[in-house]
Amino acid sequence: MYAVFQSFSGQAGRQAPVGDVQTYCADCKRFFQSESNLHHHLNSKVHQPANVRCPGRGCNKAFVSNAALVLHFESGEAP
Repeated sequence: MYAVFQSFSGQAGRQAPVGDVQTYCADCKRFFQSESNLHHHLNSKVHQPANVRCPGRGCNKAFVSNAALVLHFESGEAP
């Protein structure tokens, strides 16, 4: 079996042990166990701007997606 590596910022060179299938975020220098985990990481505040502002009075929080804003409301954190 062989290892599969994917670099997402043009950087290569880090490798996982033979037999592991992982993906790599070159910006953060981190490996992830699946493409799905990497996808969620790349869509997080680490890599995406938080442009969706909470319309609640006195709440200054911002989120990367409308779905995250909905979770904010559902959790009861929004004023």
